[in-house]
Amino acid sequence: MRYTHPRNQARQSSKSHKQPLRKWLTGLAIIGLAGCGTPSIIDYQEGTPAFEPENFFDGKLTAHGVVK
Repeated sequence: MRYTHPRNQARQSSKSHKQPLRKWLTGLAIIGLAGCGTPSIIDYQEGTPAFEPENFFDGKLTAHGVVK
């Protein structure tokens, strides 16, 4: 049997308690970031009604901002 100083035992015990928490937080971060994926243009391909700027902006306009 190998002798371990009490101070080192405390460090090893502390590390063993941190491992499950670290794994849990890493998994939570991965799941959270997976929800931040960007949608593809194909997702909107079948979208209706289609945006037609010439019809949407037909008539008298007043602007209070920037149209991009």
